[in-house]
Amino acid sequence: MKYKSKNKIDYRMVINSRAIAVIGLVCTLFFGVATVAAAISGAGVAVCIVFGVFAVLGVILVLTVNQRVDYTDKDFTYRDMLRITHRYEYSQVKKIRYGGNLIITVGKRLILIDENAFNIDGFAKELIQRSENAEVISSEKSKLFRGNIRNPGGFILVDIIVMAAPVFSLVAALFATPDIMPDEITIYMGRITEYHFDKSDNSDRFIITVSDRAGEKRTFSTGFIEDNSQKYKDIEINIAKNREFEIGYIDKENDEETDIRLFSCGNTCYVSLDDVNSVNDENRKTLFVLSGVYFVFAILYVAASTYIMSNADRYPRLIKLFVQEDHIISKDGNKRKR
Repeated sequence: MKYKSKNKIDYRMVINSRAIAVIGLVCTLFFGVATVAAAISGAGVAVCIVFGVFAVLGVILVLTVNQRVDYTDKDFTYRDMLRITHRYEYSQVKKIRYGGNLIITVGKRLILIDENAFNIDGFAKELIQRSENAEVISSEKSKLFRGNIRNPGGFILVDIIVMAAPVFSLVAALFATPDIMPDEITIYMGRITEYHFDKSDNSDRFIITVSDRAGEKRTFSTGFIEDNSQKYKDIEINIAKNREFEIGYIDKENDEETDIRLFSCGNTCYVSLDDVNSVNDENRKTLFVLSGVYFVFAILYVAASTYIMSNADRYPRLIKLFVQEDHIISKDGNKRKR
């Protein structure tokens, strides 16, 4: 029987912290957008799968908002993430593990209640008291880094930032180097009046000045034409014959020398979208590898720092690599002296 009133909190109910669902919602939205962006930009199946997995994990965290326990003196009901309700008597409980999180074994079902859930202590006390047939495994609530570090929440935040940084950089890279679509291209028709290779910065970019039929001139450049190549020689022949060239570019680019995305004369194509997008694809792959390497180092850093901070007395020198000395708590509970 539940005791309710308009002004009092119901202490016969256990509900999960809403913070978990909020974190899950943020993860779902972020990695959901990242998955769509990766698919649109052609980043590859592996990238889409990685982002998709994180998005699904975010959805699972959101669904924890549905979990709830209502208990009385005789039995309790558990509502799972899919809002399916199960009723149990205390005599059905086989094992109770309580030390922070509450883990209940009822028949073949395992019920996990997060340590931050509202009224978890009250339910655990009632459960242990009335489940006479259950094996109770009780342990002291764990402390972050085994209580060796003062204000450990700040270090957890650092770990989260370290782990999130490569993911954010990869998402930024996907948005920065998307594949160019044909409908983004503006076509400019004209004859080449000037051309040369830029040797000033060792880029060797092929720079052309094109005049259209109205006499308007524009300057374009590309890195896909090499000096003394067959393409270059063929371009020179068509320039000598005063033939008209077709140049494709993105109209939003306001550089002094507009980057060439398409370049052709008649039936001969010198630069295609496939050429341009292949470079973008290689850049994405490089960024993905670098982000992956950084992510591995981030995992190693978090694992090493967590282990060493949890065993500060065993590694008095190594601990100083991760924590300032005034944040280290000695065995007597005081700050460690310098």
